[in-house]
Amino acid sequence: VPTVELKQIYRQSAKSDIIVNAHRVNDGEYPEFKTKDTDLFFIPTKTIEDTVSEISSLISYRLENYANIDVLKDLQILTPVKKTELGTIQLNDKMQELLNPENMSKKQVSHNGKIFRENDKVMQIVNNYDKKYSIEGKFFEGIYNGDIGYINLIDKDEEKLYVLFDDDRLVEYDFDELDQLEHSYAITI
Repeated sequence: VPTVELKQIYRQSAKSDIIVNAHRVNDGEYPEFKTKDTDLFFIPTKTIEDTVSEISSLISYRLENYANIDVLKDLQILTPVKKTELGTIQLNDKMQELLNPENMSKKQVSHNGKIFRENDKVMQIVNNYDKKYSIEGKFFEGIYNGDIGYINLIDKDEEKLYVLFDDDRLVEYDFDELDQLEHSYAITI
């Protein structure tokens, strides 16, 4: 059977320890973890509670202070599952509480048990070829599964929510379309 193997890296620097170790894993080797000057860390924990606490402290202040990053835009929590205490559902609830807590100045709406709040990090979870948006006066269509953006505005009177994707695609959602969105502080691999 003809096969193609993708080896070119486009998302990170070729010298990134993430990339070096991804190649090691693909070659059947165990990853190597340095102790400094790296973009890849292994922090052992003993319990689920310890792991959630470690993630919370990293996200709340440690990484931002260490690397001078915007934790919402420059960081992504990855997990292999949706359910369990270390799955996307519970981690997203915890990360929303830490990174975008309820505040009188932020509007929010509840849909199917989820709270969507202005400034939340969200992901489109189905292809929607009909969603329209404009960039610099030109109109386009299509928002796709995996697109990540931030809730820009919630208009309760009009029952609309606006998500900004890629810093330039503002997409309007009716409240009954919110099942197309999930929080994306943590996503599945």
